[in-house]
Amino acid sequence: MPHFNSILNSSDGRNKDGTGTVATFEETVPEGAFTQGTMLQVDELSCVVQQFLSTGGHANVYRVTLMQDGTARVLKHIPFGAHADEPEYRRYIENEIEYMTQLKGHPHIVGLEAAQITGDSALILMEHCSGDVLSLMNANLRSGLDESTILHIFCDVCKAVAHMHYQSHPILHRDLKVENILGSPAADTEHGRVYKLCDFGSATTNIVAADSRLSRREIVAMEEEIQRMTTLEYRAPEMIDLYLRRGITEKVDIWALGVLLYKLCYFKTPFDNASPLAILNAEYSTPSTPAYSKQLLHIFQMTMREEPRERSNIYTLCTYVCALRG
Repeated sequence: MPHFNSILNSSDGRNKDGTGTVATFEETVPEGAFTQGTMLQVDELSCVVQQFLSTGGHANVYRVTLMQDGTARVLKHIPFGAHADEPEYRRYIENEIEYMTQLKGHPHIVGLEAAQITGDSALILMEHCSGDVLSLMNANLRSGLDESTILHIFCDVCKAVAHMHYQSHPILHRDLKVENILGSPAADTEHGRVYKLCDFGSATTNIVAADSRLSRREIVAMEEEIQRMTTLEYRAPEMIDLYLRRGITEKVDIWALGVLLYKLCYFKTPFDNASPLAILNAEYSTPSTPAYSKQLLHIFQMTMREEPRERSNIYTLCTYVCALRG
């Protein structure tokens, strides 16, 4: 029987959109955070802060209740601080809101309720999800997750990514990982839950084709953005060495989906504590335990291939995974 170490302190230590490690107002919260009972207006919706949830990525996240009906929501507050006069910083936040607005209504993407940007901060009001995959994994450290549960989570996430990739201008998430998967009850599903993708702060429509002629300045700028916006263990090989000119396309999300599946299976990524060279060369091994079906293990071959063109696209991957689930 597998016995995993705690994974609560994961790649970035927190879930940026509302669950994961939670602090109450009796505990230490960041300086300048909203206090319990603070009333806020987000577009046409009024809400009251009930609980500080998490911090990270320059944002503080809270559980709030709507004054209109008392139902729970999640509020992401992004103070601009020293970045107030930086148009690029503001543009990233505007893009996050734009993408969430565009993707709104999909059953496997956390829903945007309202958003607004002022001179010194941004507020993003979202649906409240009662659970998250990281907590589910920590609750099953001794047994691990069964294959049916893993495929359920992975299939839901693939459907969310498919919705992103099949927009008229494909949207790359660029930060797919277990920390960014939330869960909510759903009576009409096999396991009574539905899983939803969150955190679109790293998303982009800026696709770079393979063999694009980029200047050194452009490559350096892309490297800096990748360092800021993505998580090393989930980065695709083409993000490790941009001078190979393999492009930055939807295939970076396909690679990350493979890493995400590996973590659901083995409670670690293939590249925990590994050097970037291991990622660059797609050098990883698959543990013999826990044991999973050959059909599930084949997904690693579909997703984590060194050459982007050899990876499946999201349609092929989604079709395959849905067929496995029956």
